[in-house]
Amino acid sequence: MLTSGELKQQILSCSIMLAILEEYCNIVRSDDTGLNTLEHFKAKKQFEDSDLLKTFCMTLQAMVTIVNSFDTANSMQMYLFKQLLTVMETVLTWGFLLPNLRNVRVRHSLSKSIIDTSETVTKALHAPPLRLQAQWKSVIFDPKVLEVFFHTYWKLREIDDLQPKALTCILQLSTLRGPIITENIDESMSYLANYLTHFLSLMTNIELKDKEAYSFSLILRKLFQFLPTDMLKMLPNSLFDASMQQCFTLTMKFFEQSAAEESVAPDEALYVDALSNMLGIWLAFFDDKRNYPIEPMLPYIMQMFEKYVQCHLAPPQGIRGATGRDGEGGENEITELEESDRERFKEQLTVMGFFGRQILQHALGLLAKLLEDRTRKLGTQLHMLHSMQSLSISDGVNLENLFEDLHWLLLISGHVIAMESVGETPMIPEPILTFCKQQVESGTTDVTNSLKLLASPNQDIQEIPNAESNVDPVIRLMAAGFRLCELEKTAIEVRMYQFLSPELSATTMWFLRHWCGTYVMSAYEPSANHIFSNAFGVGTAGALWVINYLLNKICLNAQNLRAEPAVMEETIELLLALQRNRYRAQTIFNSEYFRSICDLKSFELPMAVKRKLLRGFVTIGGSIEGEEIRSEYIMRIVQGTKEKFNLLQTTLQQQAHLHQSEQFKQKVIEVLEETIGCVEGAYDNLILTLFNEIEPICKQLSTFMSLYRNDTVIVELVLELLNELERSAEVKEVRAALHQYSMHVIGVYVKNNSNRISLDPTNNERDPQDLILILKLIHGISASRMANDEETLRQASDVCIFGLTNIVPLITTDLIRYPELCYQYYITITSFVDSKPHVVPALHPDFLKQLVASVELGLTSFTSEVELKCVEFIEAFAQVVRLHNNNESLVLAATAILPEADAGHDDRAED
Repeated sequence: MLTSGELKQQILSCSIMLAILEEYCNIVRSDDTGLNTLEHFKAKKQFEDSDLLKTFCMTLQAMVTIVNSFDTANSMQMYLFKQLLTVMETVLTWGFLLPNLRNVRVRHSLSKSIIDTSETVTKALHAPPLRLQAQWKSVIFDPKVLEVFFHTYWKLREIDDLQPKALTCILQLSTLRGPIITENIDESMSYLANYLTHFLSLMTNIELKDKEAYSFSLILRKLFQFLPTDMLKMLPNSLFDASMQQCFTLTMKFFEQSAAEESVAPDEALYVDALSNMLGIWLAFFDDKRNYPIEPMLPYIMQMFEKYVQCHLAPPQGIRGATGRDGEGGENEITELEESDRERFKEQLTVMGFFGRQILQHALGLLAKLLEDRTRKLGTQLHMLHSMQSLSISDGVNLENLFEDLHWLLLISGHVIAMESVGETPMIPEPILTFCKQQVESGTTDVTNSLKLLASPNQDIQEIPNAESNVDPVIRLMAAGFRLCELEKTAIEVRMYQFLSPELSATTMWFLRHWCGTYVMSAYEPSANHIFSNAFGVGTAGALWVINYLLNKICLNAQNLRAEPAVMEETIELLLALQRNRYRAQTIFNSEYFRSICDLKSFELPMAVKRKLLRGFVTIGGSIEGEEIRSEYIMRIVQGTKEKFNLLQTTLQQQAHLHQSEQFKQKVIEVLEETIGCVEGAYDNLILTLFNEIEPICKQLSTFMSLYRNDTVIVELVLELLNELERSAEVKEVRAALHQYSMHVIGVYVKNNSNRISLDPTNNERDPQDLILILKLIHGISASRMANDEETLRQASDVCIFGLTNIVPLITTDLIRYPELCYQYYITITSFVDSKPHVVPALHPDFLKQLVASVELGLTSFTSEVELKCVEFIEAFAQVVRLHNNNESLVLAATAILPEADAGHDDRAED
């Protein structure tokens, strides 16, 4: 039928093939017709081995026949070609069974829901690689196959209805993997060379379109990042060099287009994602220094780094906003983007930081000169505005351009001189240590002049003799940041707030935080004679000056810029970063500015900022030597919160009718937020000192829960405070009190929510955080190993039993379908059975039945992560049964799960 030449017959043939392919391509989503999962495996395997290749060959033959005489005006022929491409797309995106999935035992170990999740997610994210079996060898390695597909794409790329499917086909052909590649090296090399030749020829003869950018970048990434290095090295030098040049050309183009995309349509990411693929290719090469030495790549790195900087500068030196995609103008569309540039372009900035560290002399010099130049121009502009007290349209544009230039220069500079270090101690990058040491040893850097520039933020670098030629390049960048701070300080002093940029202010604070956390009083200081040890080492005058300057800047921002949330957020993050190091924390405590810093807690600040501020203050208390001084300090920090609480108590006693007023509730929220911040900052034995101060507040948590049972914010804050207390409570006295408060609060919650209405999980409401927080609290208490005395363990068990037996009945089948609540529920019950096996037999049989019923549901109804937790629950429960000598009620409960567990893993059919 397909080769009959009759269009209707050919279209019917395609429809039949598509229906058959759809039935076999998924194990779970195909019609069951009474078959179990194992039989679906067998059917799919048989189809793969016998009929899939035939389908491919027939369709390819039909494509060859039609493509050369293709008539776009013939609607029937258009429809037929679309059907043919759909068949090819289905075959080339086929989820071939991996060799280990052909094993009967492995198939038995996979449940239907896990297979379903795997197949769905795979299709949703990316088509799987093309893992062909041996029988495909003679077909797929025929050079004419690639010629047909590339020729087809070239013919169809202007037809919007057909182009995506044709592009998917050539994309999938770049993903050829598996034994067919590794076991046929010569044929594979010919295939790879043939593919690259066709691809490069296509790229040479077309003008890349927006919709092609991502797929073409993905093709190159799949070829260069995921193929074995040995294969790539076997390519002819001319072809490899041409491919590298094409990668470079596309990367440079995507730099420009992604920057234009940011200006014209910041909510789109066609070129941003394409650029991400290209940068991934370069990083893969640079990581493999053994096979790809970095020296020959340096010209590429330098040009890409310069292009990235240029794309983020305004004309005439830069091209930011000069042109949009496809020649559009640079008019910025007003959009609401929640993420900052630092978060949105984190990957790009990280890669640029890496690039910059490969060409340090060039990168540091370029960035420093640009920063100094833009800061100088900003100073001139602000001085002119101050004298005129008005802003023309052109002045406004110039000012915005300067702000944006400085914003991006700080982001790039920060990522060059320091790396992100989440959850680990930051270290100065080794290339920077080596480079700066060499600069000193060669006489290029003058240490004294470098320190002089750093400590002179009120002076332009041009005012310090020889500074532009002999200052350490890293310190020069840091000094440029301080110079910008000084400029902002001057503008604030003359009340030019309206001419400042909150975004630039926030980025400046990030820049200071980013490098200070790495360089100032570093836990891993360089050698004693290194310039950074002299400038920023523990106990040095330079480090003391830097910390005092930063503390002064923090005070200045809090006093004058606290109306800007982003600025205050970064300002407090700077304080938190400084106090993470014990030496810096001690320096802060002894600083002349610290009293002013402490006064910030009385300022009207956003609650999220106030919470972080108090967390930082309490953490600093851990560095104070002397119990008496530390206790007095903590008392001072908490004093304001306690005064607010005492006022609440007095009002409740004397004017109880006011407790439901919005003003009163806001005060309750403030007290809870501030207390949470304090507890977040406590660690080790500091929690006992703090707890003695906040105990009166904690004793009233159940009262707050009762009075404000319908106020979601207060209920969640009460539960959040208990969770933070649980994480910090490392001493017996605090833990005992925590258990008592938890019992009271959970009791009040259960009383107020016994008739809770089930929610609709299909709407846009968030997960029920109150239940999630209670489950987290129970999980934390049950899993805690902080106290090992019998009385504390008994109290913990009592809280867990009371909590679970009262909370589990509240979690209906509707509520448990909320993803976060669902996962937390199964984590909690599994942790409880695993950590408290001695109390499980004492649980009421009806409650055990509820737990078992929920595990049965979890085995078949939710995600693979939940199913795994259910399996862990069964394993832990089996250990409990064994531990208690096959207790009858436990055995009955355990056997109730087994049929469902067996069903979840499908019938154990014979092979």
